[in-house]
Amino acid sequence: MKYNNHADLNDLYHVLRITTESFIDAIIMLSELPPQKIDEGIASCDRWLEMVRKDFDQFKTDVLGGNYAKK
Repeated sequence: MKYNNHADLNDLYHVLRITTESFIDAIIMLSELPPQKIDEGIASCDRWLEMVRKDFDQFKTDVLGGNYAKK
């Protein structure tokens, strides 16, 4: 099977764009929270970003291996 790397990257960029747009929506929602809830909202965003970073690092190690784990 021949892969169309350009199309695969376009799909990846599309998913990343949707994820980014959703995160921007979350930040906008954060700015609209009542003042007493902002710290909790920021903590939720921080936890989500940390989780994504850890999951991506784990993916690079477990799935891609080699040099990708160090990047």
